[in-house]
Amino acid sequence: MEINYVEYEMTPKQQMGWKALNSFLRKKYPFVKEMVVPIPLDVYGSFLIVNIIFDLEDFYKFYNVTPPIKFKDNPFLYKLLDQPYTYLMSYVDDQYEDKFGSDYNDQLEKYLYMAYRSLPKDMRYLQFEKWRGENDIESTIKADEVTVEFRIRDFVPIFDVTKYYNKEEGDLI
Repeated sequence: MEINYVEYEMTPKQQMGWKALNSFLRKKYPFVKEMVVPIPLDVYGSFLIVNIIFDLEDFYKFYNVTPPIKFKDNPFLYKLLDQPYTYLMSYVDDQYEDKFGSDYNDQLEKYLYMAYRSLPKDMRYLQFEKWRGENDIESTIKADEVTVEFRIRDFVPIFDVTKYYNKEEGDLI
């Protein structure tokens, strides 16, 4: 598992807020298991880069979608579903790609921002909170205590590829 910088760089109160945000996220998107920040918090001043860890089988059930149908003819391709991708469209059949592209990510990022913003200020990580550079714009934003925004780096699936493909047999199971 990768490092979650929330554990190392947020105050205990902010960590409580992060846990609450994860809870909100799982309630709205039950296939999500956890959201982590894999990059130090002070790399970007105004937003957090997140990875969303999710159960791929639960995702398929929740949205009633399927893996790419073309994988049935080439079952070794199922291994690709075990990889992180920036968009969920990489995990679904072509007919569903439009539903899970950049618009989906934009809506999810907006939801995360709005949910996180609803928490008390001491439970949120704020823009430019640990930013090392200081100029007038950054100082003003920091003084206004504006909540960070979110950018999805990757969706990281929890997926048992052997359910679809057995490498030794070279066949579908």
